[in-house]
Amino acid sequence: MPVRSIEAESAVLDNLRPAAGMEAVIAAGSNPSAQRNGAVKKVTGGIIYFVDDDSVVNKESILRAERFFESRPDAYILGGPALAPVGTGFLGRVFAGTLGSVWGSGMSASRYVKRGGMREAGEKELILCNLLVRKEVFEKAGFFREDLYPNEENEFINRAKKHGFKAVYDPEISVARAPRKAVSGFIKQCFRYGKGRAEQMRYGANAGDAANIIPALFLVYAAVTPAAALFYPAFLAPWVLYAALNISFSAAAALKHGRIHSFFAFFIAFPALHLSYGAGFMAGLFSGLSKKPEAAAGSITVKSVVIK
Repeated sequence: MPVRSIEAESAVLDNLRPAAGMEAVIAAGSNPSAQRNGAVKKVTGGIIYFVDDDSVVNKESILRAERFFESRPDAYILGGPALAPVGTGFLGRVFAGTLGSVWGSGMSASRYVKRGGMREAGEKELILCNLLVRKEVFEKAGFFREDLYPNEENEFINRAKKHGFKAVYDPEISVARAPRKAVSGFIKQCFRYGKGRAEQMRYGANAGDAANIIPALFLVYAAVTPAAALFYPAFLAPWVLYAALNISFSAAAALKHGRIHSFFAFFIAFPALHLSYGAGFMAGLFSGLSKKPEAAAGSITVKSVVIK
């Protein structure tokens, strides 16, 4: 797993206690993609469990994953959602609920809530802070792009599937991971996701990426609305539909999370996600991709320890 410094080892290992007896490979540095590659090369086992330094694993999911790989030799990648832990504060629950709604994240909502049953899936539903991969996938399909972060796992999964490696989503294989606690952090997170998606698409896009363009188009529409509506009042019509959908999904999210008064928070959080993701996507379309992988990697320290 990637960390900023090897001194963070103690706190990280606390989150991995349920995996006692297993090998943990911690990679310190400033480029998560390169750090993960360094960790993969050091791993001695056949199955690699990727988690972030703030992912809290659980024994049930680990045992379920072990049984899965034993019974499914045809599957090579397995993942599930990263759920908000018990005791998450009000704003954190709102942000988690926003990302976990199809109105907020589309198919990617499966990364933040348990949705449906076990099924074959793609990069839209899998998340790197809770992802298991057979090591042979890296040997045959290559490693993470070290000049791409975030979304390095999305590009990797697409590439692995092109090599014939099946990926599966299981809602019962989860980790606990705290959502952002402040509005600024949530907006930065959504902006970064949008930017990463656009950069990933510049390396290789497919038909499934079309939906990710919508927030950027929405941002453009929102920007030109004040001027356009002065001359064409009908230009406001899509806003009526958007407002109706936002009200409906905000009410559903508030009811699901058991706090009716959170409706207003969701009503604001959904547009904040759409607009910040769209802004990030626009930025990603024009960001530089010329940095060479070896320059992006920087200095990396990799350490292997047995979880106790």
